[in-house]
Amino acid sequence: MTRPINCIVVDDSALSRKIVRAALESIPGVQVTGVAHDGLDGVERCKMLLPDLVTLDLEMPRMNGIEALREIRLACPQAAVIMISSLTSAGAEITNQALRAGAFDFVLKPVGDNIDDSVRILAAQLSDKVDALQMRPGPNGSSATAVGNTTGTSSRLIKLDSVVPPTLARSQDGIQAICIGVSTGGPVALQTVIPELPANLTVPVFIVQHMPPVFTKSLAEQLDRVSPLHVCEASDGLRAEAGNVYIAPGGCQMKLEGKSSQVIIRINQDPPVNNARPSVNYLFHSAVQCYGRNLAVAILTGMGNDGLAGCESVKRVGGRVITQNPETCVVYGMPRCVNEAGLSEAVLPLTEIAGTLVRLVGHGVALCR
Repeated sequence: MTRPINCIVVDDSALSRKIVRAALESIPGVQVTGVAHDGLDGVERCKMLLPDLVTLDLEMPRMNGIEALREIRLACPQAAVIMISSLTSAGAEITNQALRAGAFDFVLKPVGDNIDDSVRILAAQLSDKVDALQMRPGPNGSSATAVGNTTGTSSRLIKLDSVVPPTLARSQDGIQAICIGVSTGGPVALQTVIPELPANLTVPVFIVQHMPPVFTKSLAEQLDRVSPLHVCEASDGLRAEAGNVYIAPGGCQMKLEGKSSQVIIRINQDPPVNNARPSVNYLFHSAVQCYGRNLAVAILTGMGNDGLAGCESVKRVGGRVITQNPETCVVYGMPRCVNEAGLSEAVLPLTEIAGTLVRLVGHGVALCR
């Protein structure tokens, strides 16, 4: 039997501490071992109690959430930190900073009609994060299925032409678009991949990152500041242009319409796919209709199986599929599903994703050394 996940709640509001604690304690296998009244107190309690999980408010006296996060990461590197964020532009910006600084993930402050509603809403969010935490890669690339319990998974680098028939391994027209699907751990992963794409990239890039509204806009703005390519949150009616990166807006689906160089981006409120909006599968299916075999896709870190059906569509028409390896994933869920289905042509460290995509765009070469 695996041991429970020990948690510390850090928040300067007594009501918020009560709601977060109740939400956590409603999740099976989770126990709250301590609470803290501000960031400084939270750091000290983490040093004493060595938790598995810390929930951390952003705005607190004496030491704010970002400062506390950095101290906790130094004092207790084994602890996963989940930020409690507000759905505002300022909240989105500081939350994205926290994710880049090492936070595991974030949840939104619940807005319920009463305390019980708020607890229920927050528990639903936190339950998904706890599941994701239990799936984090463990030592030596293993994938944790529970705290203290792991199963091994190895990475691989495969020659594409050995798994894709030669007639489908490349097309005369070459790759005309890149799509990326990512979830938990995505902001840090994208911070590694997108700035490494060159300014003269000859294709557009489309990204689905599972995030709420407002947060995707902040993410796009941050990536745009550090990337040679132009990165933006997509809007309805945009024409897809080479050398631009389009991130699906949180809470919306992103669909591609048209063919080749005449592709238009559509943003809509179509229903969630696999409980996700934006959905990787939704984007990939539409991209296949536009680009066919001239499409390259990458599935990066994230929980669940969004992207699996989309990758099946990409492979069916002869497109290219690569995935991030377990050792560099925050959560090896989405890539794992694609790999276990035999759809990934190469399982790569995060630092090799951008270069591989560039090589595919350039010449459609086999992924081997």
